[in-house]
Amino acid sequence: MESFINIKEYILTMNLSESNSCVMSKQGNVYYEKNLQLDDLKEDEVKVRPIAVGVCGTDIKILNKLKPCVDGAIGHEATAIVVSSGDNAKEFKRGDFVAISPHIHEEINGKLYNGNIGFSEGKGVLTMEQNLHKSRIIKIDEKFEELNYAVGLTQSDGLACCIRSQKAIDFSNVKNAIILGAGSMGMFHSLLLKSKNIEVTIADINQTALDFAMYHDVSNKYVLSNELYTLNNIYDLVIVCNGDPASYSQAFDIVRNNGEVNMYASMFNKQRSITIGNRELDIMKYHLEEHLPEVVELGNNKSIRVSGALGYESDEFSEAINKILTKEIDPTKFITSKFNLSSSVIDEILSSYEKGGKIMIYPYMIF
Repeated sequence: MESFINIKEYILTMNLSESNSCVMSKQGNVYYEKNLQLDDLKEDEVKVRPIAVGVCGTDIKILNKLKPCVDGAIGHEATAIVVSSGDNAKEFKRGDFVAISPHIHEEINGKLYNGNIGFSEGKGVLTMEQNLHKSRIIKIDEKFEELNYAVGLTQSDGLACCIRSQKAIDFSNVKNAIILGAGSMGMFHSLLLKSKNIEVTIADINQTALDFAMYHDVSNKYVLSNELYTLNNIYDLVIVCNGDPASYSQAFDIVRNNGEVNMYASMFNKQRSITIGNRELDIMKYHLEEHLPEVVELGNNKSIRVSGALGYESDEFSEAINKILTKEIDPTKFITSKFNLSSSVIDEILSSYEKGGKIMIYPYMIF
């Protein structure tokens, strides 16, 4: 506890008048910015200083210019310390330990936000300081004020996405499942399925990622993606955890008749729809309450149930936080790289991503 108190004091007292560093997206370019200028704090906003920021696969796509982002700081997986709050956000006090919740379905000033703060508002958290709407932050109990929890809780966002997406699945006939993608989302999905006593296989194109997942015993079996053609029609459930359209074709090939393909809609890059059998599904039209449950005929007397989700609601985020605080799931063991927020951070992220596991950024050089 004492060390965390010292960390909070260090972060809160640092003078950022000319040093609010961030990773910035502007007009399609992504670069390190030494001094991000924030607008005046609004009445419903809270000024926070991130303790730790996780790098998501979506961030990698932005850094590689494979996914567009609105102008502003990027990043969305974070825990933070409250610096100050607007007149209508006084429930948050200076020094509060908070988790950032970018995907909560929320209406703000008449506009519905159902996406990442780094995309929809230009207020990402890969920065030393940011103003966020109060609906985007969740206060964490003081008894959990430890650096280990500050790091682990950055992954509440990804875990909440998995929890929400799995709520759409009909588990009544699921005995075995395969997950396409061995990143953090894939590993979270696998751990949730194993807790339901389902036999789980993880597939990935990257042997290093598979080896990492195997080392941490997150699944029952592991297979390279290029070997999936040998696995026709044997899985009750296929969960797709990446935005590669080829993965969806594979998913429909290896699921059994009357099985289920589950997807997380925001994993898509530029395309809004996928073709399943003779049907074209507009993925992005399905919102939180709909879960994308639909039976689709594939032809050759084969039909599947397609399910999924886009974002999550506050109860799923709270459930994810609880699973991490009780150590039912410990994301800290998935961290393979740690960097400070410096002028070399983009190169460091891109050179480390292929190792598998999770990259963590510490804006205040506390490791």
